[in-house]
Amino acid sequence: MLVSRETASAHFKSRHSRCEILLVCHQCRKCFKKQGNVIRHYAQCASRAVPLVHCLDCDKSFATHAGLSAHVTHEHRPRESPPGGLRTTALWTGAELRLLLRLSKQFADHKSINTVLARYLPNQSVKQIRYKRAQQSFQNVLQEQWPALSALTDEELAGLQDPSSTDPPHATLGVKRKLQMDSEQVAASPPRKQGRQSDRPEVPSKWQQRYRDLLAQWRGTGDRKLDVVLGPLRLEQSQEAIDAAYDEFIKVLGPGTSVQDKRGDQAKKSRKRNRRRKTDSKLQSARRKQAYEYGRMQTKFTSSPDELAKAVIANRDPLERAANRVARAPLKQLYDELWGQRVLGCSLPSVDAPFETHPKHFLLPMQAAEIKMRLDNMKRTTASGLDNIRKAMVSPDSVLEGLAFLFNTLLLAGCVPKAWLENRTTLIPKPGRDTTKAENYRPITVSSIVSRLFWGVVDSRLRMVINLSPRQKGFVAEAGCFNNVLLLKEALRAMTHARRGIIIQLDITKAFDIIPHELIAHALTAKGVPQFFASFVQRTYENVHTTINHKEGPIRVQFSRGVKQGDPLSPLLFALLLDPLLDQLNNLHGYKHLGVSLNVLAFADDLILLATTTKEATDLLFTTETYLQSLGMGLSPTKSVAFQFGPTGGTWSVTDPNLRLRNGRIPFLELSDKMTYLGASIGHDGKSSAKQLELELTAVLERLHTLPLKGKQRFQLVKDYVLPHFYHALTLSEVTRTHLLELDKIVRTSVKRWLHLPITYPTAVLHVSPKDGGLGLPVLGSLIPRLQLQLYSRATENEDPALIAAFRAGGVRTRCQQLALSLHCPWPITRPTALWLASKQDQDRLKQYHELGTTSMPQCRKNDKFGNKPLARPQLLSSRDFKLFLLALGGTVPTNVVLKRAGDTARNENCRLCHETKESVGHIIGGCQVNLPQRVARHDKVCEMVIERITNLTAVLEPVVREQAYEMRNNLGQKYVRKPDWVFLLDNDLLICDVTVRMEKPGYERTAAKEKRSKYEDDGFYKVLKRRYGEHLQPRVVPLVFGAFGAVPQSTLAALLSIHPNLAKKSFVQMISLTVLKRSLLILRGTVEQAGPTRKKKREKTRPRQ
Repeated sequence: MLVSRETASAHFKSRHSRCEILLVCHQCRKCFKKQGNVIRHYAQCASRAVPLVHCLDCDKSFATHAGLSAHVTHEHRPRESPPGGLRTTALWTGAELRLLLRLSKQFADHKSINTVLARYLPNQSVKQIRYKRAQQSFQNVLQEQWPALSALTDEELAGLQDPSSTDPPHATLGVKRKLQMDSEQVAASPPRKQGRQSDRPEVPSKWQQRYRDLLAQWRGTGDRKLDVVLGPLRLEQSQEAIDAAYDEFIKVLGPGTSVQDKRGDQAKKSRKRNRRRKTDSKLQSARRKQAYEYGRMQTKFTSSPDELAKAVIANRDPLERAANRVARAPLKQLYDELWGQRVLGCSLPSVDAPFETHPKHFLLPMQAAEIKMRLDNMKRTTASGLDNIRKAMVSPDSVLEGLAFLFNTLLLAGCVPKAWLENRTTLIPKPGRDTTKAENYRPITVSSIVSRLFWGVVDSRLRMVINLSPRQKGFVAEAGCFNNVLLLKEALRAMTHARRGIIIQLDITKAFDIIPHELIAHALTAKGVPQFFASFVQRTYENVHTTINHKEGPIRVQFSRGVKQGDPLSPLLFALLLDPLLDQLNNLHGYKHLGVSLNVLAFADDLILLATTTKEATDLLFTTETYLQSLGMGLSPTKSVAFQFGPTGGTWSVTDPNLRLRNGRIPFLELSDKMTYLGASIGHDGKSSAKQLELELTAVLERLHTLPLKGKQRFQLVKDYVLPHFYHALTLSEVTRTHLLELDKIVRTSVKRWLHLPITYPTAVLHVSPKDGGLGLPVLGSLIPRLQLQLYSRATENEDPALIAAFRAGGVRTRCQQLALSLHCPWPITRPTALWLASKQDQDRLKQYHELGTTSMPQCRKNDKFGNKPLARPQLLSSRDFKLFLLALGGTVPTNVVLKRAGDTARNENCRLCHETKESVGHIIGGCQVNLPQRVARHDKVCEMVIERITNLTAVLEPVVREQAYEMRNNLGQKYVRKPDWVFLLDNDLLICDVTVRMEKPGYERTAAKEKRSKYEDDGFYKVLKRRYGEHLQPRVVPLVFGAFGAVPQSTLAALLSIHPNLAKKSFVQMISLTVLKRSLLILRGTVEQAGPTRKKKREKTRPRQ
C-alpha cells in the first residue's frame, strides 16, 4: 500500500522505471505531470463538487437543506401506526395477506372495495390496503391463485368484523393512538410485535424496496415444480414461509432419504453380511479370508481412493473405521464440553472503526452466474449435509435460478432456513495419533450444500472489502505456506549470521472450536461491515446443532461456540478474530528483518514469534497469551518450542531462552532436532533437507506394495494421490535436481514391479501424457523446480513489506536466478513462460518416446483420445491385458525377435506358429496365417457393431446389403469378384463401406484407405451397382480403418460422421476401439504364450539297439 505521493514516486522509479507518472483530477479527470499544476487547477476546477447534504435513510445527496427536506417528505414519509404501539416490523403478516387474497376475490365487484376490506382487516388502513392491492407482485399472485381461492362464509365474515361499530377501525385510529399514549398501562408495556421478530437485522429501506421489486418481477426458473414451491415467497418472507418453501424445495431436488436413514440402511446390510462372514470364518479357510479382505479393499478403492491413499500415507489400516474405535460416552463428553459451553466475559480490543462499507457490496442481488461460479469451485465428490443433496442435484440452470431467488429472499428477510442449523460432523483421525482417544480426531462439520453455496457467495463478497493483516498468510489468495516458510528461512539465516535472535513456535489449543459467537458481529463491524449485515451473520450461529454418527448411536451436540471446519465462511471469521492480535504484535518491539518489523508469522492458528532479546520475547508472549485468554483460548506449552541464537567462539550456537507460559514452560528445541512448520522440516540454520522425504516416500511405496490391490490400482494411487501429497513438502524444501531424479528412479522401480514390466522398459512410455500414448507418471526432476520458480515469481508480486525486503537481499534473488538458469528460462518467470516451459518439457519426453527403436507404435498415437483411453483409465482392461498393452507400447513383448535381441542368441527368430517369417508383433497380429481365423473374427465383430448401429437408424438409412459378392468380367473376359462389407443407400449416394484393421505404423491409415479405394473404385463394379440399385445413384467408397491396438484415425471419424452423426458419437467409437484392442491382445497373448519348442534343437545321433 502506497500512503503518499512521495512513496508512490519512489516505488515507480525503483521498480517501474519506464512508467510515466500522471496526476489525475478526480472531478474532471484531467491529467498533469507536476504537482503544482494540479494544485492551481483544483482551486479553479469547474467540476469541483460543493459540500453536499446526505440523506441518512438512503445514499442520495443534495446541495441544500431544503432539497433534503423535500426528499424526506416525499420519499420517506412516515406511515400511520396501527393500534397497540409503534409498528417495529413488517406492515403485513402472512395471515393478513392470505385473507386479503380471499377477500379481493369475494368483493371483486364492489364499488368501494378498499373500504369494505378495511372492516375485516383491523390492523390495516384503507390507504395501506389500496397500496398493497396496487402492487404488481400482489396482482401477479392474485392472478395465479384466482381459480383456487375460496369465498368466506357468512359466519367467518361475522367473526372478522367488529359488531360494535359500523365504521372501519382506521376511522378513529388517531384518537385511539392518543388515548393509548396517555395511558400509563400501555406506556409501561412493550409494543406488540407482529410478523418478523424485532431482533432480526433490518435491511435499509431502499434495498428492501429493491428486493421486493426484484421478487415481484421474478419470472420463474423454467421448472414448474420449483416455481410452485418458491412462488409464495414473493408475498411473504417470514421465517415460517421460508422454512416451508425450503423444505419443499429440498424434496423437489433430493431423493428424499437423509444421510442418517441411508447410513442406517447400510448398517443393517452390513450386520447381515457380518453374520454371514462370521459363519464363514468358522471354517478357518485362509483362502476365504484372503478373498474377503481382497473384496473389501477393492470396494474401498472403487468408492474412495483418496481416503485409501491418505490411510496408506498415514500408516493406518485403510479398512478400519477409526471413529468407531472410541466409545460413544467419551466422544459426547468431549464435544459437549468443547462446543456446548459459551465463552463468558470474552471481548475484543477497541479499535478505530474505518468508514462503513457501502451496503451495495453485500446487498446486490445474487445472480445464478455468481452461484454457478462458486459451485464450480466445489469438488464433484464434496460431502453432502443431512439432507443428502449432492452437487449434481443443484447443477441444472433451473435450480441455480431458484437458488438465486431463494438467496435474495434470505437477504431481504434477514434470516436463514432452520434446516441450515442442523449439521453433521465427521471425525478425521490425526496422522500418527492414537485413534482410541477422542481428542486425537479433527472434527469436520458441514451443513447442506445449499447453505455452503450461500455462505460461499457471502464469503467472496466479504473478502472484496475486508483487508487482513499482511502477517496472516492463511485463508488468503496467495501461496501462504511458501511465503511464510520463505520468510522464516530468511529470518533464521539472518539470525545465524548476526548470532542473536529468538524463535518461538506456539500451538493454540482447539482454536477453531472455541471461537465465541458473541464477537462475530464486533469483528465484522471493526472491518467496516455494516451493522445489519454483521448481525445477520452472527444470528445464523444461534441454536446450531450437529450430529456425529457412531456405531452405538448418533451423538447430537449444540454449537454454542466455535466455527464449523467445513463451512466456507469459517476461515474468514477465525482470521478476523485473530487479526487484532497480529496488529498488536507487529507494533511491539521485536525482530526487524532488513528494516521491516517481522515479529510474528501466522498461518491460521500456527503462530511463530520472532524477537531479538529475551525481554522482547517475553512481551510478545504476554500480549499473545492475554489476547487469547480474552477469547477463551489458550496455548499448549507441551506442543510449543523455543530456542535462542548466541555467539560461541567464531560461530553461532543455540541455547534455551527459558520462556514460560502461565500453564507451563516452553520446551527447548535441541540443535539435533528440526522444526516442523507448515509441512516443511527446517533446521536451525534455515535449511530444509529432503532426505526425510525420501525415506517417507520409500516407506509409503512399500506399504502400498503389501496391500491386496492390483498393480494398475497401485499405480493409479501413486500417480493421482501419493506423489501429489509430496509436492508440497518437496517444493518447500531445498532439494537438488540430482536428488529429485533419484526419487523418480525409486518411483519407476516400484511401478515396473507392480505392472510386471522388465527393468529395461523404456522410461519415456511411463512419463509421456496419456493423451499421447504414455502412462503420465509425473517427473519430479522437472516438475518441482518449475513449481518452485512459479512460487518465487508470485512472491515477487506480493505487497507484503517483509517479502519485498527479502527479495531485495541478494540471497533469494541469486537462488531464483540459478533455478531459472537450470530450467533454461528467464527470471522472473511469467505465467505464459511457465506454460511454455511445461509444454517444452512434455515435448522433450514425447520426442524420446517417438525415437524408440523397438517399435513404431508411439508415432501413431499422439492426440488419439480413443486409442489412448485405457492408459488414462486402466480399469477398462483386465490386468493381464493392460500389462500386454504396455509391453506392446514399449516394444518389449517377449517375441522371438525381442528375446534374441535381449541376449538369447540360441533362440530361433521365426514365428513359433507358422515358422515362415520372423516373429514380431506386426507379424502375429497382421500376417501370421495361423491367426487368420481370429483376425477374421475381429473384423466381423467390428462390422457387426456398425451394422447393428445402422439398423437402429432405419428412419434415415435404407436397409443394408451385407457382404454380398458381385461378379464382373474384365476386358479379357476373366471373372473377378468384389465383396465389400456392406452397401447401403443414403439420399442419392450409394455407400460402399469396407472395414480393415491394420498394424499401427506411420501412414498406415492413408495406405489402407488408398488400397480400399483402388480396389472398389472400378467402373465395372460401379456399373453393376447402378444396374442393381438405380442408375441415378452415385457410388462412393467409404473405407473404415482402425489401428490394431485401438487407434482411431481422424479420417475414420470423418467417414463415420459422413455416414451418420450417431456413428461418430464418443461412446460408440470408444466401444469399437476397445473391442479391436481386446481382440488384438487376445491374438497376441495366444501366440506369445503358445507352448512348444522355440529353440533350435540339435540332432542327436541315434544308437542302434543292442
